[in-house]
Amino acid sequence: MRLVAGRPGTGQAGTARRPRPRDSAGPLAVLAVALAAGGVPALGSRYLLFVGFTFLLNVLAAQAWNLLAGYTGLLSLGNHAFVGVGAYTMALLMIHAGLPPLAAFPLAGVGAAVFGVVSYLPLFRLRGGYFAIGTLLLSLAVAAWAVNWKFIGANSGLTLPFAGLPGLGGLYDYAWVTATGFLVLQWLLLRSRLGLFFRAVRDDQEAAETAGADPLRVKVIAVAISAFASGLAGGLLAMQLATIQPGSAFSLNFLLDMVVMATVGGLGTLLGPVLGAVLIVAIQQAFQNYATVYVLVEATLLITVVQVIPEGLMGVPGLIVRQRARWRTRRIGDSTPAGL
Repeated sequence: MRLVAGRPGTGQAGTARRPRPRDSAGPLAVLAVALAAGGVPALGSRYLLFVGFTFLLNVLAAQAWNLLAGYTGLLSLGNHAFVGVGAYTMALLMIHAGLPPLAAFPLAGVGAAVFGVVSYLPLFRLRGGYFAIGTLLLSLAVAAWAVNWKFIGANSGLTLPFAGLPGLGGLYDYAWVTATGFLVLQWLLLRSRLGLFFRAVRDDQEAAETAGADPLRVKVIAVAISAFASGLAGGLLAMQLATIQPGSAFSLNFLLDMVVMATVGGLGTLLGPVLGAVLIVAIQQAFQNYATVYVLVEATLLITVVQVIPEGLMGVPGLIVRQRARWRTRRIGDSTPAGL
């Protein structure tokens, strides 16, 4: 993703301006996830349940990142820290407070949201690409701190009580309800006045202020929602792994997956990250025994899409229409007699 200098004092990520596909497929995104993923348990395959859970987890994380980068213009490279904080919050509440998973799960999102707002507030003073770098450095600092903090097990991590953890089927239900619910919430949110403010701050912060938006407040709300959803993804990850360690909870691979899924699918759309998740999860399964090859394929895919189709998969129809218009124009020009 190409960075350009942001407007002074905006605190925005400074993503390069590009054509944006129309975001008219929000209901389709919700329906696709609800129907397609909802029917997986009926197939009776544990492998498909695992793949479906992975898909839903990635949809949730990618949509959370897309809310910041795609809709609010904040290129956050620290969302994987929200995932890690959510995972550790889930583990600590189950171990020390004795909460069951159903009670600890939403609090994992709350813990990540509080952490996100408090830690990102000073970063809003940064401009352009410096905001992105600041969020990345913050996430690396949190991961390094987790390695040395004995209360959360340091490098050894924490093990959740196995007695209270749901099985694969129950875990899938958690992911399905959470991912679908967040898609519905995001669709409703983006149709509201606040959603308009998100896009106004992304497109032109000064104009947004003139229209009555408080840019700082809008960014804080966006980070809180994104961090909450990322924290829920962390809670799902904690229940899946059962043992949480800094390396798994704060993995940079998770960040890379979020960025690639949202960007390849189409930033600033609801259906885009869903399409990106389908593609990336399929590639993950194809190269599950070749981790290095998978990373290379993912990076190559990201670079290719940014260079060839900046709008992502959601921009393919528009690209085809524009290309056909160019061909038609050339054909008309070639058929015009010389001298006319």
